[in-house]
Amino acid sequence: MVDETGLDENKKEMLYHAALIEGKVLKIGTRRGNSRTRSLLESYGSFERIYKEPFGFLETRLKENERISALLRKLRELPEEYFKTIKVGDEKFPKQLEYGAPPVLYIRGDAELLNGKTIGVVGTRKPTKRELEEEASVLERLLAKDYVIVSGLARGCDALAHRFAIENKGKTIAVLGTPLDRNPVKENIPLKDEIAEKGLLVSEYPFGIRTFPSHFVNRNYTIVSLCTEGIVVVSSKDKGGTIHAIRACSNLQRPLYVLKNNLGKNLEWTKKFRFKVP
Repeated sequence: MVDETGLDENKKEMLYHAALIEGKVLKIGTRRGNSRTRSLLESYGSFERIYKEPFGFLETRLKENERISALLRKLRELPEEYFKTIKVGDEKFPKQLEYGAPPVLYIRGDAELLNGKTIGVVGTRKPTKRELEEEASVLERLLAKDYVIVSGLARGCDALAHRFAIENKGKTIAVLGTPLDRNPVKENIPLKDEIAEKGLLVSEYPFGIRTFPSHFVNRNYTIVSLCTEGIVVVSSKDKGGTIHAIRACSNLQRPLYVLKNNLGKNLEWTKKFRFKVP
């Protein structure tokens, strides 16, 4: 099934990664799963070797697997260099991604941005006009200092962060909770394409895998892991995706900045976590 794939190295590694996930050997969307995958990559160097050496028994089981066969066909049809695969141990793999963070990234765009001065900007999917104005003001200051703006390409605050960076000739990274070929927010498809051209798209998930809510939670951990300068919370309630990013920021001991509109609302998270007001 995958002995003679006819794929370049980037695509071949994605295929084997997906096959190991489909064979339930590797888990994604959890820090424990990421740590185990990292250990195996550090031992064997590639998904191909992991697949063929300790888990060669999967060859027969997955030979007729429709999902993997469809992925192989798709990868063969894609242009060369459509995406790049970077793994722990590679020269371009971000040094700030420690255990618990994904040990492999699939990227489209400018890989050099991963090693820039990165800061996350996250918040609600339904921001008020005041919150958007406050976010724009902070983004203007961050771009003036050459920060790379990192966010999750969701509706609302995320989309504004990416769009503001592009429109003001700044740099931005979008970290997806799905594989690079998926578009969970249809209205952001043009923005996603523009980020691939002028910034960087990042996913830890290979094509062909099924997406679960936990993948988006883990995506927030990945955003924070990539952000050497911490994150800015535009607006967040006590429940929602942004809380996962706030918690990850605390766990990873990265700086947490909170915009003023979050204060005075008796929010539990503002009492629990230490932060600064930019």
